[in-house]
Formats: sequence, C-alpha cells, structure tokens
Amino acid sequence: MEFGQSMISFQNNSYWLLCLHIVNMNFTFPFNTCEIPKKDGIAQPHSTIINTLLCTTIFLFLLQSNNLYSRLFLFSVLLFHIFHTFSHAIHISNFKNFQFLLTHYSAILSSFFLFCLLSNITKYTLKPY
Repeated sequence: MEFGQSMISFQNNSYWLLCLHIVNMNFTFPFNTCEIPKKDGIAQPHSTIINTLLCTTIFLFLLQSNNLYSRLFLFSVLLFHIFHTFSHAIHISNFKNFQFLLTHYSAILSSFFLFCLLSNITKYTLKPY
C-alpha cells in the first residue's frame, strides 16, 4: 500500500469514527449549546446580540448590492441568520425540530445562491450531458 492510499484509508476511517461519535451523542437542538439557555427572556442573549449585529451588517451589504445574484445570495444568507438569531432568542420546545430544519434548509438555500453567484461572476455554466 502506498502512502497516498494509506492517507485516504486513514481519512475515511476518521470520518466514520466522527460520524459514529455524532450519532451516539445525546444532542437535542437547540438546548445543548455552548451558551446555556435561560428559562426567562432571551434564551441565549450573547449569541442573539452577535447574530443581530451580523444580520444588520448583511442587510447593509444587501442595500449596497447592485447585482441580482449577489442580492439573492445576500438575501438568503440574511434569511438564514434571521432564523439562526431567532433560534438563539427563543427556544420553542414543541417546535425544536422545525427550528432546526428551517435554519438548515435556509443554509442550503444560501449555498445554492452562492453557486449561482459564483457561476455569474465566473461566467461558467454547466453544460448539459
């Protein structure tokens, strides 16, 4: 076995060990996070403040944007961060999976618009096969 093959094997094993570790974790989003949620008021005030500042900054960039694709990308990133901020501010125990899915699907949407933006900037289009 060559060095490159052993590195690939090592990386694949490390990946699967990490996946097994994550699957075995007793993790309930959004309640097991770095900032311990409070019962009254804003659940995670520090995270909420940081994410609110981030939302404001993204919104300001969105106002300055003059390209459709950059606007779509920035809007989708803003949408993600709004959901993310909301999930730090309010923990709805009956809808925690809904919060989780909404935040993650908005992240997927941002990735899609990032690819659209990069395609527009580089003028690269996928050729049909």
